[in-house]
Amino acid sequence: MDLLQLLETIEKKGVVFVSLREGVDYSTISGKLVTQVLASVAEMERNLISERTKAGLAVARKNGKVGGRPALISSEKKKNAVELVLRHNFSIRKSAKKSGISAWYVSKLVRDQKKREDRSDH
Repeated sequence: MDLLQLLETIEKKGVVFVSLREGVDYSTISGKLVTQVLASVAEMERNLISERTKAGLAVARKNGKVGGRPALISSEKKKNAVELVLRHNFSIRKSAKKSGISAWYVSKLVRDQKKREDRSDH
């Protein structure tokens, strides 16, 4: 659709679009038809690629694969850092130093855990 709108805008400004490689002259009725057909085929192909990608990701998830960047800090390490603060009254800094995680990140993990606990209490 963007291509067709662009070609209409160009045409209104008096410019004639001719694709030399495909031999399509947009100023003619048949050239417009060919362009519209090619644009529709391109859109269909884009949609098919998207559908295949989504289906492939769904199959991968179903088979236990997880996409994205691998976690740098293990879930066990995160859990221990939060427990040191919430269950053992460590300061954020002490927990961070003991866990090898930045104080900022320990603080974020603790905040997130408190939010989850608050939601589960309601």
